[in-house]
Amino acid sequence: MMVMQYYKSLDKYKKAFWIYLFLLFVEGSMRKWFMPSLSNVWMMCREPIVIWTVLSLMNTKYLKSIVAKSFMVIGCIMFLTTLTLGHQNVMVALFGFRIWFFHIPYIFIMSNKLNREDLIRICKFLILVFIPMTVLYVMQWGAPPSSWLNASVGGIVAEEGTQAAYGAVRPSGTFILGLGAAYYNPVVVSIFVACMYSSFYKKELMLFKKELLFLAISIVVTLAVSVSRGTVVQSAVCAIVVALFVALTGKTTYLKKLLVGFSLIYILFTVVSKVDIDGKNLMAPITDRFETAAAQEGGSSGIMETRVLEPYKFWNDKGKLLDPPLFGYGIGAGSNYGTQTLHLVNSSFDDSTAWGLGEWSSQIVTNEMGFLFGGVVFCLRMGLCLYLLFVSVKKLFRNNDVLPL
Repeated sequence: MMVMQYYKSLDKYKKAFWIYLFLLFVEGSMRKWFMPSLSNVWMMCREPIVIWTVLSLMNTKYLKSIVAKSFMVIGCIMFLTTLTLGHQNVMVALFGFRIWFFHIPYIFIMSNKLNREDLIRICKFLILVFIPMTVLYVMQWGAPPSSWLNASVGGIVAEEGTQAAYGAVRPSGTFILGLGAAYYNPVVVSIFVACMYSSFYKKELMLFKKELLFLAISIVVTLAVSVSRGTVVQSAVCAIVVALFVALTGKTTYLKKLLVGFSLIYILFTVVSKVDIDGKNLMAPITDRFETAAAQEGGSSGIMETRVLEPYKFWNDKGKLLDPPLFGYGIGAGSNYGTQTLHLVNSSFDDSTAWGLGEWSSQIVTNEMGFLFGGVVFCLRMGLCLYLLFVSVKKLFRNNDVLPL
């Protein structure tokens, strides 16, 4: 009842945002399991919301960010250069254009539209979804690659005998790819960290008495079955960085919570490491991935470089410096849709670009846009991140508000 009252009190743009958020979790399941024949339709299910919102609020106070407008201008320029100097495929160009002109500005618009109450409810929603999602992760992890639970786009399942990491599949949950879970899980970790340090957030976000304990168990289990070094490293970096900053505040209450939190996580990991499912240890696949990667990438420092610094490098995973044309190969080309439509993976592009080699943002953006506009995008992103870090630390020291950080 309270949920419906809250929803009815929202304006049309906030209501559309909640539909967008819901679709973010539903889209993958529809494309994999329930309506695989309409996979391409479901892929674009959130587009009407984003396009309508941006066009409606483009000239209002909700979209005054210089960063957002810069991305929109760059998107327009790159759309023209793509059709004249790039790959010249209109559909792929539009696929890439929509990100720069609609989806990124949408983030800035909704950050101004949504308020503190909305944020609290969003966090509650993410937590509530995460606990049953963990059960699905474990089921996918334990199922063979050929199981319907591990189907990909269009309901396609792997052939019998397909190998996985140490016998375990990297779970994707209701998302279409494991990458979706790899981004969602650390977001929940950040909310959990905020609850550990702040009694305010613990009171606001936890709906029942033992929910924080259930959330802690879900996070540890998720990290164990993720078979994703990125998920583990992002979560660890979040916890450690926040711990360092709250320690700098010098408040003993924070320090006590810090010790309790890390002790709890250590105990849970110890317990989980003893659990076997169908003769398969929960921790074995992710541990094996770290050990194998350490041997291939030069130890722990190599793993950190790959998982943390790789997105900011301008060379591919074979050590070759990217060498795109001045205006790049064209926007949209680095997406899955672009590589399939333009047949780039097995072409000459493969030798000099990241198309068939990596998934890192700087490589893809630089290849699509060239070093000129790719460099501008890189600087804008880094500047925005540094600004957000500055204001978040200021919030922590002034208001004891740990969630922004």
